[in-house]
Amino acid sequence: MSGGRRNHLTQSSSERVQRHVGEDVENLSDNYDATAPSVGLDMAGHDQHLLGPKVVILDAFVVDLLNVDTSAQTFRLKLMLNMDWEDDGTIEPEVKAKRNLGRPTSFAPSTGYSTQGSLDETSSFASDRDAMVPNGSRKQNHSSRAIGKIPSKIPSNMLRKASKEESVYKTGKYVLKRMYQEDPLGTTWNPAVVLANAIADESPIEGGSKFHSVNMLANRPVISRQILYQPECRCEFTFSNFPFDETDLVVKFSSNKWNAEQVDFLWSNRLSHSSASSRNMRHSFALRRDSSILRRGVDNNAIGGIGLSEFEITKVRVENVEKDMNSMQRYDMVEGVFSEAHLIIRVRRDPYSYLLRVAVVAELLMLLEFLSFLTDKDDLSARFSISGTIFLAMVSLYGPMADALPKVSVVTRVDKWHLFNFTLLFASNVENLVAYLLRNTFNAYVLYYIELILGLSYTYLVVQNLLWFVKPLTEREEFDLLISYVEDKIDEFRQKAFWCVEKLTPSFVKRRRERRLAEEKARRESLFTNGFNVARAASKLKGGLKSSGIKGGGKLKSKGKTRGILFRSFLAEDAAATKARLESEKEIDDAYDADLAFIDKKYG
Repeated sequence: MSGGRRNHLTQSSSERVQRHVGEDVENLSDNYDATAPSVGLDMAGHDQHLLGPKVVILDAFVVDLLNVDTSAQTFRLKLMLNMDWEDDGTIEPEVKAKRNLGRPTSFAPSTGYSTQGSLDETSSFASDRDAMVPNGSRKQNHSSRAIGKIPSKIPSNMLRKASKEESVYKTGKYVLKRMYQEDPLGTTWNPAVVLANAIADESPIEGGSKFHSVNMLANRPVISRQILYQPECRCEFTFSNFPFDETDLVVKFSSNKWNAEQVDFLWSNRLSHSSASSRNMRHSFALRRDSSILRRGVDNNAIGGIGLSEFEITKVRVENVEKDMNSMQRYDMVEGVFSEAHLIIRVRRDPYSYLLRVAVVAELLMLLEFLSFLTDKDDLSARFSISGTIFLAMVSLYGPMADALPKVSVVTRVDKWHLFNFTLLFASNVENLVAYLLRNTFNAYVLYYIELILGLSYTYLVVQNLLWFVKPLTEREEFDLLISYVEDKIDEFRQKAFWCVEKLTPSFVKRRRERRLAEEKARRESLFTNGFNVARAASKLKGGLKSSGIKGGGKLKSKGKTRGILFRSFLAEDAAATKARLESEKEIDDAYDADLAFIDKKYG
């Protein structure tokens, strides 16, 4: 069964990939055109007025998230970018030579002459072994597979055609033409993709493949190029929810050579499909869906998580925008706008290091302040020693956390939590002073209960402040896993408790309980049967009165009255009989209970 399920998952995954690829191919041409001109370095072979902007399909894979610097508001990552576009004028079908080593001489059926071996023209389709010698003449082929003697009456053009057809074959793939294979970047069209928000420095931010390759995309040949980027980009961070903050790391791809009217950057459907909303899905299903999509665009080692890195990648989505480069607004918008493709990586901070090292200690200190309300009101120094020490300890905990944040005027969540705690500590110190000043004014018992109520109120506010601070934890999947774990443990405990109660229950109590359950079941069945019999008897009574054939207006009216009286009397009799039977059964149960009590008292 597991193998069938695995095959079903594999089949559904392959179908999903085929669907994504099919939707990508819809953005390209339908068929390969061997007569199409090359696009060229200046896009002379692409008529943008007739065909529109040239489509470049982008696909990205995040290899690693190297560093996230919140103070400098920069991040560094390593990602692989793949670009696909069509240029039929620079590619041709791949042709290879047949290997006839060790085979006897064959004859073409139409000509009757030998076709073993190869000519210079045929070998040019097969490989690059035919090179030019320094003086410009082609070197001789000294292969042992020489063409046999051919009768002089066979024309040379027929010989070359037959030899070419019999010695080469098409592989079904496509390659760059010979004139473009030496320097594809310098001789073929290039989308000239750059990182718009990368920090410029002396070290290169781009490295990797420098050669174009031809791949098959749903039986459609496209030119593909893969580039490995390791950039350092600038991004805006939000700290309002620190340490539970989430940030979008944006990598902006654009072209520094072609505008939006010439080139249109589109993301692959594999990534654009992941940007669909999960709002109407169940929470567990949405988590599984986002996790599956995330692992298709990010390496497992780069995702991070609890105890692995400070920031964890939670989601990857893409966007396509157009940006106007005419920022000074001096010109007539001749160049237009530039197409930009944004790769948005959603990351969130691991809050548990702050919770364990700061929040837990601070909360224990805040609860310890409750002791100052129970200290002798006459000893003001003892009260101030408790409150002052706790206040200084809270300040020492708050300092390192504040230094870790950038020097921006943003009130974070942890700032609000600490400020409220400081306010409660300040109010507690004021209460200590007021209680000391009023110790001789109020009755001692009254003042004691007032301080007790104030202490309980202080504790309640501290706990409420803590619950507000950790509320974002309930929106994480760890909270759902914890709730599921607790529910499983509760169910397991209840099962064990029921088993223990069942084992400790005496046998006569079990028999009594089983007898009562059987009697209640029989009673319910009898009530249902009696009610059904009453309804059936009433319907038969109505049918019998109706079929009696009484005619006349007055007689019909009297018949209706009689039928109502009979029906009501029948119901009253049945109800009285049921009531009498229930009372008799109750008397039997009471007698049985009395006997059982006597047995327990005598032999228990």
